[in-house]
Amino acid sequence: MDQSIGIKVERNYGIDLLRIVSMIMVLILHILGRGAVLDNYTTKGINNDIAWFLEIACYCAVNIFGIISGYVGYKSKHKYANILYLNIQITFLLLISITIFKVRYPSEVTIDDFKKASMPFAYYVIWYYRAYFCMFFFIPFMNMAIDKMTRNQGRLLIATIFIIFTFIPTFFNQDTYTTSYGYSALWLMMLYLTGAYFSKFGIEKNYKWWVLLLVYLGCVTLTFGWMKFPYELYFMKTLINYTSPTVYVCGITMVLMFAKMKLHKPTIFGVKFFAPLAFSVYVIHVSPYFWQKFMSYRFWKYGKLNPFAFPFAVIGTAILLFICFALIDAVRHYLFKLCRVKKFCNFIEKKIRCLCSKIFKEEKEETNELETTETQQIEEQKEQINEASS
Repeated sequence: MDQSIGIKVERNYGIDLLRIVSMIMVLILHILGRGAVLDNYTTKGINNDIAWFLEIACYCAVNIFGIISGYVGYKSKHKYANILYLNIQITFLLLISITIFKVRYPSEVTIDDFKKASMPFAYYVIWYYRAYFCMFFFIPFMNMAIDKMTRNQGRLLIATIFIIFTFIPTFFNQDTYTTSYGYSALWLMMLYLTGAYFSKFGIEKNYKWWVLLLVYLGCVTLTFGWMKFPYELYFMKTLINYTSPTVYVCGITMVLMFAKMKLHKPTIFGVKFFAPLAFSVYVIHVSPYFWQKFMSYRFWKYGKLNPFAFPFAVIGTAILLFICFALIDAVRHYLFKLCRVKKFCNFIEKKIRCLCSKIFKEEKEETNELETTETQQIEEQKEQINEASS
């Protein structure tokens, strides 16, 4: 979805696999959180520790999506048709969801809900999309900045992001620079720049996969251990948020680790099918009424399972939900193909570009004419002065 810099790049199916894995991680977070598994009244003892370890291990999922957008976007063509297509896709899914719940719970769904679903870029319906929509229009400028960077300047950029947007807010336990603890377009921009830097310099080639895995597990363990400290030892309240230094590093290591992967053909076939559907899985299960009626307090009984069965139940449920929601979106994907929605979006972009080109061309011509007139006036004045002098 991003600006071309004239480089033809082979598709990295390891990154596509990570899209799937990250969305399953998001589902695990929502099963544990929204599903009330982390509720201390239902999940106690070792199951509570397992639940929190899973929560922390998956917490970097949203950061991963932001970093991937930069890693892939830096070497891709920036097309405004893509954001139009994505907006139509999300609006379609939200309207279908709300219509279903309007039939089931007519008194709970209002006209205002339909209005918000029709313009998800403007309302807090799908927070990630609203933040991404804002960031999208700055992508060409971020790509240009990364394109001109040296390796040392890139390292300084990553260090600056780490210190300003992760370390300081975490250390002082406040949203110092108004990133809403990661729920904002500003934070997505920082993640995009991070991914774009790694993409440009191929940083993953410098590290063994097991080193990256150890760093990831080390950050997860550190965050979990910090959570278990007594409250009186806190000078930082928590490391469990999107802008946490450890969560930020976890996202980076996951992207670099999967970028190194070489997949076999059978795996590639599955990845090619499910990866394009991954974001719709997110949209479907966090759509307002599905979120309230299906996800809310749905999985609290998992906390009473045997400790050996407990993590498999949570992860297995997440995988099952991912497959079900992805298959639902596969129907939407097929309908969009039949209706040629992507071609329509490309057509709209082409027309808008032509219009903009015409407008800017006319402005340029007017500017040139003005400059020519001014030059002629100056030359005439010079001639008059020379004649007077002679």
